[in-house]
This record gives sequence, C-alpha cells and structure tokens, in this order.
Amino acid sequence: MALVFDSLSYAKDLEDKGVPRKQAEAHANAARDYIMKDLVTKEDLRLALENHANVMTIRLTGIMAAILGSFALFDKFFI
Repeated sequence: MALVFDSLSYAKDLEDKGVPRKQAEAHANAARDYIMKDLVTKEDLRLALENHANVMTIRLTGIMAAILGSFALFDKFFI
C-alpha cells in the first residue's frame, strides 16, 4: 500500500517557516524520493506478519510430522 506524501504542501510549510524556496523544494523532493519509499503502513506490517505466521505454522507442522514418524519407526523396530 502506497503512502501519499504531499511534497508541495511540505515545501510550502518549510517556506512559511523561513526556509528558502529552492531549499524547501529540494528537501521536499528528497523526502519523497528517499524517505517515503522505505516507509510501510500498518497494513503492510500486518500482511507480512500474517505471512510469516503461516510459514511458521507450515514448518512446525512438518517438524511435528517428522517427530511422530520417528516415534512410529522407533516403536515398530525397537519395541
């Protein structure tokens, strides 16, 4: 999910606080190009955690099946 960043309003706010126009625009563009692209939303995090939980469930199920299979073989051949 993409985040919306209003670089024009950001630059205008910087100008209103005394930052020269070109510097404010450069700062707003840099924030948009280099900072905003790496930010994630709560939904992004929720989906990643949900996916991770699903992967872990599958792995643990496989491990449990291997352990139970080992117990069954041990029981068959050694008891």
